[in-house]
Amino acid sequence: MAELRYRLIFEGKVLPGQDPETAKTAFARRFGVKDAQLPKLFSGRPVVLKANLDGPSVKRLGRALTDVGVTYRVENEVAPAASAVEGKQPPAPVQLEHQPPASWEAGKTGEPVDQDLAPWESPPDSPDLGSAGPPVQRQRLDHETKTFAETIAEHQRSLVLIVGFAAVSLVLLIVIRTFSDRPVSQPPGILAAEEPVQEIIESGPEILHRGHRLIPRATIQLKARVLGVKTYTKDRAALVCNTDLALGWGYMSDSRVLEKLSYYQEGRFFLWHARRLPAPRDTLQKSQANMHVIPADDLVQQVLDVLREGELIQFEGRLVDVVGPEGWEWFTSLEREDEGAGACEIVWVEAIRILPTSR
Repeated sequence: MAELRYRLIFEGKVLPGQDPETAKTAFARRFGVKDAQLPKLFSGRPVVLKANLDGPSVKRLGRALTDVGVTYRVENEVAPAASAVEGKQPPAPVQLEHQPPASWEAGKTGEPVDQDLAPWESPPDSPDLGSAGPPVQRQRLDHETKTFAETIAEHQRSLVLIVGFAAVSLVLLIVIRTFSDRPVSQPPGILAAEEPVQEIIESGPEILHRGHRLIPRATIQLKARVLGVKTYTKDRAALVCNTDLALGWGYMSDSRVLEKLSYYQEGRFFLWHARRLPAPRDTLQKSQANMHVIPADDLVQQVLDVLREGELIQFEGRLVDVVGPEGWEWFTSLEREDEGAGACEIVWVEAIRILPTSR
């Protein structure tokens, strides 16, 4: 029994709901048709695109036409009259994955198009469209045959690479953050011998910062060891100041003394204690301060962002009182001996630098 063969007829129309110009452009790109040939092809006159096709080939070509948004129909190559002479029923049309809508007209006889209007046409015995046409057409068809499994495998490989890169980045970030937050080791001995130098300001211009008024009370210069850096973001004072520095000079800059103390920052305070004091308590108390630091510019802020416990710093600025827009007030300390609430300095820092580590 002879294998059933079919011919595919392009009806020169676009699918309902498709934009005609878009469909024509897609048709021309898909099948390598010149723009000048499109008006004749889309005149509504049926055109035989390909004859002597087997079932798989006509399905493949039918899908391509549906994808670009044009209408077509499939006819058997065996004429009904010849089948009747042999006493057989006409062979059933091939079942397409994308059947044309019932509203399309069927039963028309397609007229073969001239060869110069069908650059995609191949000899009748060619097995499928992929064996003819320019190399670009064959490349497109090859690309379309990529299996779903291959596509999934490619996505899985990409996902593995992305996850791997993210994991490595996270590990590096943790390592960098761990080492960048580690305290700086200093040798024994007093590193900052002098107390801070202050000079009272009788009067001076106010400073506006984040909607607050800063009222200068005194100038300050100091060299000190960083005993702690603490960032605050949720309390009322954070609207004007986010960084507290616990600083030590004299005995409180000596590693031999500090290793006998326990100390930390909490709630805008610097707290310290020892089971056995390595020096008189009053001397230790006057050798440290918890300062609320307000950076005067971005350069100061950049230094604060990288500051680590144990580093030796030098800065200058002004001690200020703060008045908020709703009347909220925050007052700076001007003394070394005070303790408890209100004993911290509020400093408008105008210049700061990290000094080399002592050896």
